[in-house]
Amino acid sequence: MEKEVVPSFANIEEVINYQAKKERFEMVDGYPRDGYAALYDMENRISSLIGLNNEWRLELFGCGMLAVTEVIELDFPTKDSVILYGQDLYNQSLYFVNEELHPRGIKTIGVESDSLLDIEQTIKKYRPDVILLETVTNGPSMTVLDVEKFLEISALDYNPLIVLDNSLPISSILPPSEIIEDKARKIIVVESGTKFFSLNRTMAGLAYTKNEYLKRRMMYRRRCRGTLLVPESAKILGKTLPGTKTEFDLRNRLVVSNTSELTRACFEVENEDDVFITTYPNLDSYEKSEFVNSKYPHGCSPVFFLGCLGELNQFELTERLWENPIIRKYCNLGQSFGFDRTRIWPDPHFDVIRIAGGTENKAEIQELSEAFKETLSKIN
Repeated sequence: MEKEVVPSFANIEEVINYQAKKERFEMVDGYPRDGYAALYDMENRISSLIGLNNEWRLELFGCGMLAVTEVIELDFPTKDSVILYGQDLYNQSLYFVNEELHPRGIKTIGVESDSLLDIEQTIKKYRPDVILLETVTNGPSMTVLDVEKFLEISALDYNPLIVLDNSLPISSILPPSEIIEDKARKIIVVESGTKFFSLNRTMAGLAYTKNEYLKRRMMYRRRCRGTLLVPESAKILGKTLPGTKTEFDLRNRLVVSNTSELTRACFEVENEDDVFITTYPNLDSYEKSEFVNSKYPHGCSPVFFLGCLGELNQFELTERLWENPIIRKYCNLGQSFGFDRTRIWPDPHFDVIRIAGGTENKAEIQELSEAFKETLSKIN
């Protein structure tokens, strides 16, 4: 029989002690929705892995999208509030903005995610209450935000809620803790915890901020709504999290550099027939690639996209790749990223394939790169 998730207490002194600790959000076991010791332990461990000091507060949620949707609500957007968002966000974030917020009367204004000019002009014109941007967009356009210069925009001096989704580069590539300095600014960072923290063993999301107002709002809102990571997932995280930040960063950077190498192999064999196009911000085809390569010379994302331009659709192109035995040797067909094996996934709605590098060693990634080049060069 499963153990009860809500503890009993031996005496009134224990009850009073527990209640006092609960009110202070301290590491204690009680009613799980209020928080529990293993949850706070995982939050402390993850904070260490991503380089957060005690000025920050990190909270874990049931999944990455839950973290995104919950933090957008922290500053009470209501009818006639304005949200500025990157128009090439992850598709579920776009759905939330356009299908959940917009029908509530919230004004939604899309901008080019990598255009500081567009962002600045829109801020000046609309003074948005909430700004939602991805540091590297999780969609086929794959644009990159210059976070430092964005935060320097003087038009932000009225202090709107800024939500930065750092799920693609994560802190091993782009560490927000080294960029965000002012605790008075209402800035909060979200990431998926599913990929590089739980290694796709369970769902998880995280949000972290230095701002005292947002810390308090996040703590009480999560407790009220019960959106925290469940105990079963915390147990899994306890087994998948690495012991040190060095170990964590080395694995993540290997995944990104392998993805970058696969990207360049595909880019090399793009041909005049325009059968497919390779999308990755470090490639010369991206207009801001010089900036990207100066900031992230070994790659900025664990995924890239192949877009279909010819007669082959995304499923047919995937099938052609899958016919190569070397690709089958090193890859899986599946969603998500952060795996040890490279993943290939045709989008169900658009003519693109998302490819996510794995932790292959140097010889393996070279062999796989050659297999991609060989297969793609024969497609016409």
